[in-house]
Amino acid sequence: MSPPEDKKTPLVGGHEPSEDASVSMSYQTEELRGYLLKKTRNGKWQKRWFETNGCFLTYYKKQGQKLLAALNLPQVGEIVTLPEDTEDGPGLFSIELNERIYTIKAKHQEEAALWVEALVWRQKGGVVAQANGDDALFLHAAASTGDDADLSPKAPTVQPPQPLPPKTKEVEETQDVRRCGCGCAIQ
Repeated sequence: MSPPEDKKTPLVGGHEPSEDASVSMSYQTEELRGYLLKKTRNGKWQKRWFETNGCFLTYYKKQGQKLLAALNLPQVGEIVTLPEDTEDGPGLFSIELNERIYTIKAKHQEEAALWVEALVWRQKGGVVAQANGDDALFLHAAASTGDDADLSPKAPTVQPPQPLPPKTKEVEETQDVRRCGCGCAIQ
């Protein structure tokens, strides 16, 4: 039996500006996924795999690895794009959570704006209907850290998300399942 075909999804930051425009509203029908850079508390940049998953923004060291954090978007504060910084370059946005501000870097300002728009939409209760596991909008980010070769676009391999429990049954609160105020669950 042959493996199922990977659904090819667009990369933001593609070769033609029209490609970027065609995916600008896709975040309402598809989950966003891709590498971005996250600024550490000591000011260094770390490449991380970010995904939207219902009302959560999750990130991992690399795609398919152990979850590092899940931000419950309805519970975070302000999510905004930041002006271009001469030191850190374009494509910056921030997420306020309690007393901490996460600074994230996308490839360019337009990609940062797309992430912010998608995250704010989810923060306000927007939900992506899960038709099948292949509905994902892949985003690609690179920074001027000299490591651009590692961030070059690659054909994504889509791993279907774990099925969520039926809404009619109560989900036990464990370390493996988290719920947010909007009723979505992440495993």
